[in-house]
Amino acid sequence: MEENMNNETPKSPDIRTLIQDAIREFVNQETAKNEPAYKAELEEERRRRESLERRMNELVEENRRSRQMADEADRNATIRTELQRLGVNKVDLAYKAVKDDIQRTEDGRLVARTGQGDLDLKDYLTHFVSENPELLPARMVGGSGASGT
Repeated sequence: MEENMNNETPKSPDIRTLIQDAIREFVNQETAKNEPAYKAELEEERRRRESLERRMNELVEENRRSRQMADEADRNATIRTELQRLGVNKVDLAYKAVKDDIQRTEDGRLVARTGQGDLDLKDYLTHFVSENPELLPARMVGGSGASGT
């Protein structure tokens, strides 16, 4: 028996090492099995996020265009109203002549860009109408030889 003790038998793997190896192998297999599902889920989330970002950008652009159209409509209405207030008979013709000169400033006022600088909308249109009296109604409807109908 003494010989048996001195002659060491080949060591069998430790039970603890065996269990750890088995657990590691199991975890690796489960990870490999679940990994495609995780990747697919991540890919789907990425697609959803990109879709939402695209839609948000479209809405932002649509909002910008809507604001721009509303601003343009307000600008047009303000110019036409002021021309009518000044007594212009041919509002469309006068509007076409002045619309490109009138811009909105940072603070929201409408001004005309001229060679002498910026003029307030009312001042500019008053000056424009005084220089173009043909846009106003005729002063004398009748005259000698006119018949009253």
